[in-house]
Amino acid sequence: MNKFFLLGVLIVLSLLMQEISAECNATVWGKIGFSGCNNSAAINATIQIMSGFKLLNSTQTDENGIYNTSISFNGTSKNISIRMMKKNEIKTYYDLTINCEDNISKNHSIIKEPIQYFSGNIKMIDNGDFKDINETDKVEVEVHLKLILEDSKNVNASESINSTITSKGSYTYRLSPNSFYCSWPTKLYLWAEPTENYYYRIFDYEYFVAINSSNYTSLAICSYDHNPITKDFIRFPRKSVNDNCSYIDECKSNICNQISHTCQCTSNSDCADSQICNATKQCQNLICSPPNGSVYNHTCVNCTDNATCGEQFCNLTVHACQPIYCTGDDLCRSNQICCNTTMIHHQCKNLHCFDNQRAFNHTCVNCSSFDFDNNNITDIFDAVYLLEYISGEKKDISPDISPGCADVDNNGIVDLFDAAYILYYLL
Repeated sequence: MNKFFLLGVLIVLSLLMQEISAECNATVWGKIGFSGCNNSAAINATIQIMSGFKLLNSTQTDENGIYNTSISFNGTSKNISIRMMKKNEIKTYYDLTINCEDNISKNHSIIKEPIQYFSGNIKMIDNGDFKDINETDKVEVEVHLKLILEDSKNVNASESINSTITSKGSYTYRLSPNSFYCSWPTKLYLWAEPTENYYYRIFDYEYFVAINSSNYTSLAICSYDHNPITKDFIRFPRKSVNDNCSYIDECKSNICNQISHTCQCTSNSDCADSQICNATKQCQNLICSPPNGSVYNHTCVNCTDNATCGEQFCNLTVHACQPIYCTGDDLCRSNQICCNTTMIHHQCKNLHCFDNQRAFNHTCVNCSSFDFDNNNITDIFDAVYLLEYISGEKKDISPDISPGCADVDNNGIVDLFDAAYILYYLL
């Protein structure tokens, strides 16, 4: 009888143990939401169901931020924790009790957090020093701040751009970006638009160098602190064609060859007046030959001033030598007369005088000597007198000598060479 009783007890205990160790199933679900943002911007989060240090199950939220997972455990209940993990945030709910067949929900809401505003100055390099710009005529500079929110696959989910313009009276800026989900991967870009003569780079105070990049890049910094993040810019002169470059904003032409790392031209205006921008985007010197032997505004032309036109004048509208039409000598140059060259037009023609004569006031005057100081001797002092006449110290030369004789070398111009010609004459 005792044997049968003991056997029955063992059977009952075995059944009780089997019931106690039976596997239970439960469900955990929830949603990660965004305050003020639609679900399409949600980032897939990892959800881990833990029991102590043991991982019971792991899952991912879907594209709408929803998760739903089943867990199995022995016994009728289990103490668990739910851990929600993203790139820059871990949120854990501790000390949760779950029973067999339970269906519990835990949501997690992400709200927009403020990002610290950025401010700074634009400075210059002067003899190797980083200094304030004290120019009276300052140029406005556009400064931009761009934030890009990315999803778990590093795909841009949304972006925001904030910009400001420095005032002409001060090279300072302040940017206040929109609030972003800073617990999520957010890239930040800060840059200044190039102006006509300068490009701009963020200055790194840690290494005391300008960052060699067209923009400053970092992760967004969230804070309720109102202290700004200071990022100063330093300006550099923009470069000409064939100068070394790394980024297009360094070049005046806005084109930097990434193979040769040199600035290239896009049009003739990027080159010197005597050059053109050729097919390889390099500045090439113009080679001009007569009759269009002069260079003007990247083009071979007939003339650029009267000096190249002889007895004619240079029409600066078409840059061509043209006759001077006249009705009388007074419309001609001093060394010219008005001639009846055709039945229709009269033209100014140069006077051709003898060697001892000079053209002056539309006639040939005799210049038997160059005694400008009227002392009956042609000597070095006459050269000095002529220099004083040229400089304006002497209003007139000897009344016995025509002013036209001041053109000693007979080239139509009274200048220093005439004084030198007297010395040559004395030899």
